[in-house]
Amino acid sequence: MLVQSPSHSYHALPDAEIIQTFGSSAETGLTAEEVAHRYEQHGWNELQFKPGKPPWLRFLLQFHQPLLYILLLAGTVKAFLGSWTNAAVIWGVTLINAIIGYVQEAKAEGAIASLAKAVTTETTVLREGQPLRIPSRELVPGDLVLLTSGDKVPADLRLLRVRNLQVDESALTGESVPVAKSCQVLPADTPPRRSAQHGLCRKFCHLWPRPGDGGDDCQRHRSGADLPVDGRSG
Repeated sequence: MLVQSPSHSYHALPDAEIIQTFGSSAETGLTAEEVAHRYEQHGWNELQFKPGKPPWLRFLLQFHQPLLYILLLAGTVKAFLGSWTNAAVIWGVTLINAIIGYVQEAKAEGAIASLAKAVTTETTVLREGQPLRIPSRELVPGDLVLLTSGDKVPADLRLLRVRNLQVDESALTGESVPVAKSCQVLPADTPPRRSAQHGLCRKFCHLWPRPGDGGDDCQRHRSGADLPVDGRSG
């Protein structure tokens, strides 16, 4: 069971206090029973997307264009003047355009949804003293995450042990130079950017550890400092 921390400044807490706060063990990690309990309490470690617009609304939005407003108005004027044939042609063109736009948009959204389901990220955790390879969505607060060169950072993590760790944050910040990470305990009022450079790895899955001069094996503790499981990480 999670122990509530009086502060969310996890970068300012000693390692022992972090581990106690999240009811974990630095040597064996979480037990299977505790993991199951935290699944029930927090759910999956994944982003929750807002439900999409209903089909009827997406179709109506195809008419929400200035050019189509003009065509609809022109068709109405033609109908008012008795030119029903011209009005029907104008309205028909407008309707066909809306149908084509709706079908193309539906296909694009379907392709994106299928791609998102197909792409999965895995990570290595320490549970009951054994390393275990699991999907990133199955992480829970208190998990000990083991990262090596080339791994993706699966969630917000508090560093416990590192060796020449550098993280490629170019997809997040645009910086081309990898950012060095350390286990240094920082003051509680440290700005988020500096805390991310040292004691925390941020929540985005597209951060890659880069190899250092002496290797980059590291052990991390999933603190949930900036991203509890029910806040989700992808």
